[in-house]
Amino acid sequence: MKIKTILLIPFLFIIISVNGQNKTKEKILFLENQINTLSKEIDSNQQKMLEQSKEIKELSNKIEYQGNLINNQTVLIDTSFDGVSSQLSASSYFIGIFGIIIALFSIGLSIYVSRMSRNIKNISLDNETLLQKNVTIKQEIELLSEKIVNDSTGLYKVMRTEEANHILDRLISVPEDISNMFSNLASRELNDNHFLQMKEAYTQIKDDEEFADSYLIQFFQHFAGLSVIDEEIKDNLLSKLDMCVKCSFKNDIVNSTQNYISALQKKGLNNSKSEINIFVKIIENSKYKDLEELYFSVFNTLSTRNAQFAFFQIINKTDNTKLFRKNYGKLLENYKTENTTDDENLVFEELENLNQ
Repeated sequence: MKIKTILLIPFLFIIISVNGQNKTKEKILFLENQINTLSKEIDSNQQKMLEQSKEIKELSNKIEYQGNLINNQTVLIDTSFDGVSSQLSASSYFIGIFGIIIALFSIGLSIYVSRMSRNIKNISLDNETLLQKNVTIKQEIELLSEKIVNDSTGLYKVMRTEEANHILDRLISVPEDISNMFSNLASRELNDNHFLQMKEAYTQIKDDEEFADSYLIQFFQHFAGLSVIDEEIKDNLLSKLDMCVKCSFKNDIVNSTQNYISALQKKGLNNSKSEINIFVKIIENSKYKDLEELYFSVFNTLSTRNAQFAFFQIINKTDNTKLFRKNYGKLLENYKTENTTDDENLVFEELENLNQ
């Protein structure tokens, strides 16, 4: 109402001041009607203004609501951007790690492939080597088969040699086992390669006479020459030479004599006087003192005429050697029909005296 009054006062003042006091009631009524009309219009306008104010408030509320929605959307968008950014960062991190893993895997794969390639090459070379070995084995089998068919005796000797190796290896481990292995060794042929094996076994028990004598008999039978010039065996062998000769069979004493004399000739007859006279004396007193094959073995082993006469002259001129000198001297007499030297003639004179 205050607003209406304030609005009417100026309006009335204007009407009064313009028309003055001379206007009629009609005009006043007209004016009142107009005022009422204006008042109604003002009321209508005021009502509209209130409605518009309400609409403005509603619009303001809507705008505020929309603003809140926009703010919320903005926050959501920012959050989404942050999430996407984090995901992108994480993805980038994992992609980097994955790239490193792939790089390491590639390096490992290349190393593996390289090794596999090298292994394949090695396998190929091994296969070639194996193939060559198989070819060699096949050839050896064929040769062995041929040898079995054509040379059974030679194959038997090879087998006996391998068996001897086994026995000697056993003696190296257990040298006292010679008492069980003696017959096996005595009944087979051993070669010079077996000497060191037997020596290795012997040196372990050389001071034990119970076992050492068996080894010395084997040394004389199989390695008389090597043994008589070996510094570790020689003295013990010579001290037991009579026992060794006594235990020898006929064919063994002939072979042992040949090896014994051959080794002394290589050493030098003049450097072997003691070994020669010990041997002669023992043969003189043995069951083989009249064995012609033994004397032929000595004579034929001495490679020259000078050596044959020198051997006779080295023998001590005693009663213990008389029979040996006489039997051996018979072989020297074959040279009488040839040109002889003064030294040889002295030998012939000595032989004549022995035969008287």
